[in-house]
Amino acid sequence: MRKDESGFSIRKASRDGLTYVCKPCKRAYDNNRLPSIRDKRKLYRVRHYRENRERLNKEARDYRKKYPLKVRAREAVRNALRDGRLHKEPCYCGEVKVEAHHEDYSRPLNVEWLCNWHHKQKIGE
Repeated sequence: MRKDESGFSIRKASRDGLTYVCKPCKRAYDNNRLPSIRDKRKLYRVRHYRENRERLNKEARDYRKKYPLKVRAREAVRNALRDGRLHKEPCYCGEVKVEAHHEDYSRPLNVEWLCNWHHKQKIGE
């Protein structure tokens, strides 16, 4: 039985240019596989934290001491989002998954909403 080509994803490496598994079968496979991957990652993070707790906590304390204004600004944005005083807006490119960018950390709620790509570009200036 041959299935319709629209039911397959594109794969340039194959001879016919399509994946060998149809989209519904791939989705079912991924849904069965992903929880175990997530569990493994979570176990790794927990174990890594337990084994490196002192060093990780020291690094976090040092960062908070070195950049107190940054930490307060980020915390203010988190709290304002949680309380509904601040709302995320799309990036100027239209992407809705955005990050807050501070031009001036002394004005913590004055943020520009940028997608990850534009945020990295802005920081790299």
